[in-house]
Amino acid sequence: MLSTTQILASVLRFGFAGLQTRAGSRMTAASLPLLFGAGLSCIAAAFAIAALSDYMVEILGATRGHLAVACVLLCLGLVAFLVGNRLRASRQRALGAAAPRIHPELASLVNGAEELVRENKSTSLLAAFLAGLYVDHERHSASGR
Repeated sequence: MLSTTQILASVLRFGFAGLQTRAGSRMTAASLPLLFGAGLSCIAAAFAIAALSDYMVEILGATRGHLAVACVLLCLGLVAFLVGNRLRASRQRALGAAAPRIHPELASLVNGAEELVRENKSTSLLAAFLAGLYVDHERHSASGR
C-alpha cells in the first residue's frame, strides 16, 4: 500500500504535467483569421437565408414561403447534426484506439487513493472541508486587500 506522502507526491507530479500540456494549447495568431472567416461565413449564410425567404414569399405567398424556408433550414440542420455526430464518433474511436493503456504507477496511485479514502472516510471529508474553508478564506482576504 502506498503511503499518504507518496500519493500526494504522485498527484502533484501528474497535476503539474497536465498544467504544462494545457499551457501549450493557447490560441495562436493563425486561428484569428480562421475565426474571422467563420464569422463572415455566418453573416453570408444569414443573407442567403433572407434572400431565399424573399424569393419564396414572392412565389408561394407569405405563409407558405416562410414555411418552405423553415423546412429547408430544418433539413440542413439535420444533415449537419448527423455529419457532426458521425465525425465525433469516428474521432472518439480513433482516440480510443490510439490512447495508451493506463500507466502501472498511475493505476497503483488510484487504487491506493481509493483504499485510503475508504479506510478514512471521516478524515478525508474533514480534510476536504477544511481545505475548502481555507481556500474561501484566502479568496475573500485577497479580494479585500
